[in-house]
Amino acid sequence: MTSETEGLPKTVELEVVDTEPTRANMLLSSEINVAEVGGTDRDRLESGDLFTIDVPARPGLMFFNQAEGRPTNDLLVREGIAGGIDRDEVASVSTGGRGELMTSLVSSFTAVCVGADATTSLIGFDADAAAASLDEAGWTVGADGVREKDGAKLALSFVYPSTEAQSVVAGIELIQQQLAEIGVEVTPSPSSSYTDVIFQGGDWDLIWAPISTTLPSTWAGILAGDFPPNGGNWTYNTNQEFFDLTAEAQQLAGEESCDAWTAAQASAIGNLEVMPFAESTSTLYGAGVEFEVTTNGLLIPTSLRG
Repeated sequence: MTSETEGLPKTVELEVVDTEPTRANMLLSSEINVAEVGGTDRDRLESGDLFTIDVPARPGLMFFNQAEGRPTNDLLVREGIAGGIDRDEVASVSTGGRGELMTSLVSSFTAVCVGADATTSLIGFDADAAAASLDEAGWTVGADGVREKDGAKLALSFVYPSTEAQSVVAGIELIQQQLAEIGVEVTPSPSSSYTDVIFQGGDWDLIWAPISTTLPSTWAGILAGDFPPNGGNWTYNTNQEFFDLTAEAQQLAGEESCDAWTAAQASAIGNLEVMPFAESTSTLYGAGVEFEVTTNGLLIPTSLRG
């Protein structure tokens, strides 16, 4: 395929446009032919005569710090937190109403183990049951409404990437509000280097980490190994069932491994190493041009047709 191929542009000019509102404006005025836009700026692009393909964006995943001495080391505390969060509402807010609830830790755009549902073991929203779990864990509501145990407040640091969209920040603030209603004090903490925080054993209790994967086997590495700083098991996961299931899955190939990988994910989700919310999308737009994308949402340059 060369520049002589019918319909293929002879030249392609690249331009860095940092903000999504500006990219949207330039698409509508035909100043640019191709751009990726997410969030609410897509609403006004619906009126334009534009070619569109939705591609995977950053997934909403909340992880729990299970290190010794952390409140979230206790499964009852993790269950109380999970049960106190309205997952449907947070998913809608954090994706600007354009996302889909995650049923797997793996992108729905993958061609592997399609249709697997690993979230059936996830605790549903029930504020009363959530409060009961925290009571059972010994965290009782104090005079100021914040739970206490042995003289310490149930005050959690919630780290998230400072580059997240405003809709994600709104979703995190909603989690903060919902957990306050059951006596859990949450302080959202944006970080420009959140990966340094987690891999160096930093100060965090909850973290919003938009880790996008296309293979379930990737999670065998993310949630296992030595603890920081000697290894990458930054959630301090000790779930032996998960380790056993991933070991079983690694002995299988192709579709035969899907049940085992799904069971391993279900174990991680049920034990609340991680709580999945929604998978968001962004949209690739073409103004006067069409194109194709790869399975993980990257534009194929040789597919451009004017």
